[in-house]
Amino acid sequence: VYREQPKIKISPDSKNITYADIVSGLTYGSSGFVNGDDANILAGTASFNINSTKSTSGHHIFGEHDIAYNSGLTNTLGYSIGDDNSTNNELKVAKKVLTISGITAENKTYDGTTNATLISGTNSLIGLVSGDTVSGDFSSLSGVFLDKNAGNNKAITISGVTINGADKDNYNITNQANTTANISKKDITAVTDITALN
Repeated sequence: VYREQPKIKISPDSKNITYADIVSGLTYGSSGFVNGDDANILAGTASFNINSTKSTSGHHIFGEHDIAYNSGLTNTLGYSIGDDNSTNNELKVAKKVLTISGITAENKTYDGTTNATLISGTNSLIGLVSGDTVSGDFSSLSGVFLDKNAGNNKAITISGVTINGADKDNYNITNQANTTANISKKDITAVTDITALN
């Protein structure tokens, strides 16, 4: 008989997900046993609460959040069971990567630069979670060829896209977009200032 009821502390293990993934398969450790007891005295299935702000679509937002034991475990030896309050921020949510579609580029004649002229079509963000409030700003688009030399189907890297909206911090655009275009050779039409040798 104990003067104070011994308490088993449940410590949820760390869990890493990408934004909008389902949190499943949570595991945990336990401590606080006395007199040689161990986790074998526990029965049942643990349930947990995740203390986080939710996005517009109802998902755990980007960042770190506390996972706390809720209920579900029992024992026959008189222990109380509760969350280990000394452990926090077990759930880590990474940003979801977006890609862009609908942007092409004009062909050009060699001009000694890598500048590309983009054609903004029906631009869209690929990877958005349904129900989130996010929009793309394509007003500052720019593009550059991989190099300045003439050639066909030359790679162009596109940048300058930003995202706005209440849920924008849950997303990242790491590789904004790529397209291709041709650089044709520049014709030389005349040669001047040539002096004949006698």
